[in-house]
Amino acid sequence: MRVVAIQFKGYRQDFEASQNHLYDLIELALNNNADLVVTPEMACSQYLFDCSAHVKPFAVCQDSTWICRLKHLSQLYRSTLVIGVIEIDHIEQLLYNSAAIIDIEGQCNFYRKRLLFDADQTWAQKGQLSYPIPECYRAQLIQTQMTKNNIKSATSSIGVPIQPND
Repeated sequence: MRVVAIQFKGYRQDFEASQNHLYDLIELALNNNADLVVTPEMACSQYLFDCSAHVKPFAVCQDSTWICRLKHLSQLYRSTLVIGVIEIDHIEQLLYNSAAIIDIEGQCNFYRKRLLFDADQTWAQKGQLSYPIPECYRAQLIQTQMTKNNIKSATSSIGVPIQPND
């Protein structure tokens, strides 16, 4: 598995330019056969905000143009993307420091940060959802077999702790 971690600092003054620049970097990684691409949290917006009003212009959701572009890219290259974003829940209008996890089939799940940094607490809600495992990887987890004789505990190739059968 080829993993690419992109270090990127977005331009707060031009969110769209940040998205386009990061998109190009992700595509470059995928053109070089990356299976998994990971970016920093809140990659396109920078990090520190005073209040939720300053954060909202940078928020995305499942059907935002940015996420749809990333879904298409993920499907096209059959690669997984983990992109740091500010997520907005359109029903409750709540903001989260999230990671958009987009699998090889273009399905997107959000991981909402649970342990907020002090600066996040001025605008972000704590995540309450379980850790998302993209559907296309569930079979891989189920097929992973371990015994007590050779391994007491292990981690699967996607970083999810696996306990051996008793």
